[in-house]
Amino acid sequence: MKIAVVWSSPNREGLTASAKDSFISGLQKAGAQVEQIHMNVLSLEHCRACGDGWGPCRSEGRCVIKDDFENVCQLLHLIEDGACNYPVVRDDESHLPHFVI
Repeated sequence: MKIAVVWSSPNREGLTASAKDSFISGLQKAGAQVEQIHMNVLSLEHCRACGDGWGPCRSEGRCVIKDDFENVCQLLHLIEDGACNYPVVRDDESHLPHFVI
């Protein structure tokens, strides 16, 4: 089974990363193929809602913005399941995973 783990934390050795590593270790021991998507290292722009929200993303299945989102989308089409891991900071969740959720 192919599983994507989407995670977000600027601290690659903190508690969020440790929890992610333990989770991935368990998945791999169970035979899963795991792809990590670390949101903090990606170049992602917000949607521009071109064409009043009816731009080429809807009509052609592509975005006018050339960033890492296209690669993430291609990867997500190949996986069978996914999980998110991100820190809660000051009683609020990280905004980065919302790009792909």
